Amino acid sequence: MASGIVTNRSGALISFVEHRTLQRLSEIGDKIVERAQGLCPVRKGELRGSIHKVVLKTRVKVIADAKNDSGHSYAYYVETGTGRGPAQPFLRPAMMAVLPHIKAAFSDWKFV
Repeated sequence: MASGIVTNRSGALISFVEHRTLQRLSEIGDKIVERAQGLCPVRKGELRGSIHKVVLKTRVKVIADAKNDSGHSYAYYVETGTGRGPAQPFLRPAMMAVLPHIKAAFSDWKFV
């Protein structure tokens, strides 16, 4: 026999958990965007201005998608470096700096 939650309120509980999770992840995404914008190297400001978050159904993405004159995104090359220049990471350090906030955001959730 299969086991599971048998109640007419399980849908509401799942919906609440999903909503609350996305709300907390969205707040964390805001913190990552703010930190990444502060760490981002600035020449013209286009890369810094392209850093934003996208809220999806089950996750939040932080994206930097500035494009050069030929239409190619260059955020990856700034983050990781190239043969022409050293790495100037801004996304990864921003995420690592916000890691304690991620742990704190879900510290009150207890699962048995």
